[in-house]
Amino acid sequence: MVKRGQVTVFIVVGIVIFLSVISLFLLRSQIITEELPQEIILTGENIKNYVNSCLEKTAKEAILENGRSGGYFILPDLSTADLYYNVPYYYVFEQDFSPTDEKIEEEMERYIDVFLDLCLDNFQPFEGHTITKGNPTTAVRFSTTKIIVTTDLPVAIELGVLRKDISSFQVEVPADQLYQNIITARKIVETSKKEICLTCFSDLAKENDLFVNILPSFNNTYIYDIKDSNYIINNEQYHLRFAIQYES
Repeated sequence: MVKRGQVTVFIVVGIVIFLSVISLFLLRSQIITEELPQEIILTGENIKNYVNSCLEKTAKEAILENGRSGGYFILPDLSTADLYYNVPYYYVFEQDFSPTDEKIEEEMERYIDVFLDLCLDNFQPFEGHTITKGNPTTAVRFSTTKIIVTTDLPVAIELGVLRKDISSFQVEVPADQLYQNIITARKIVETSKKEICLTCFSDLAKENDLFVNILPSFNNTYIYDIKDSNYIINNEQYHLRFAIQYES
C-alpha cells in the first residue's frame, strides 16, 4: 500500500519534472527566436545586394568618367597635355589609335577596381557585424545592348559564432546608348582622316540625337566632344571626348 507521504513526494516530483520541461521548452524557444535573425542576416543576401548596388553605381560612374577621357581611366601617352580636360588622340597622321572594345572594357575594369571601395564605405550600414574583404578583381564584357560586370571580391561576414563567406558579384548595365556613342566616334575617325567632314557623320549623330562639338586646339589638332543629352548618369549628360591631329 502506498502511504500518504509517498503520494505527496510523487506529486512534488511530478510538479518539478513538469516545470522543468516547461522551462526547457521556453528556453529553447527563446534561443531559436534570438538566433533566427542572425541566421537570416548571415544568409549573406543583404550584404550581397549591398555590394551589387555599389558595383552597379561604380560601373555607371566608370562609363561617365571614362567617357570624358575618350574611354580611358588613365590616359595613354598619346594624349593632349595642356587642356582642362585632356583627351586621347584617336587619329594622328593617318594612324588610327582609337580604343578597341576590349580596351574600353579593360579601362572600365580598372576604374571599378579602384573606386568600388569608396562606395562600400567599410560596410557602415552593417554595424554589429565583423566584415572583412579582399581586393576586387573585375571583368567587364559589353555588347550593343548591355554591359556585364563581374567582380571577384572575397567578403567574410561574422556575427557572433556565425560566419558567411561571399566572393562572386555580378550586375548588368544597359549599353545601347554607350555603344551608339562609340560607333559615332569611330565613324568620325573613319570619315575625317584627311580633314573635318561634318556631313559624313551628321546623319548618324542626328539619328541618335547626339550633338558633336568640334573645338580647334594646337598643331592642327581638333577636339571632338560627342554629347548625348538622352544619356544621363548621376544627373549628368554623357560625353565622349577625343582628339584628331591632321597633317599641316
